[in-house]
Amino acid sequence: MREMFWDSALLVRLQNGVERIFSGPYDALDFSKTNGRYAKSRQSGQRQTAVKR
Repeated sequence: MREMFWDSALLVRLQNGVERIFSGPYDALDFSKTNGRYAKSRQSGQRQTAVKR
């Protein structure tokens, strides 16, 4: 698939204060998928730790 870019980059400030610039929809989607997977695995690990205690 061909890379697509927005006319203006999108600047996003995350809840933790980190700023991220997205140049197109695929850039944002990749970030979303990667960080969503990390957040889910982190939450899963926290649940497992809570159950073990």
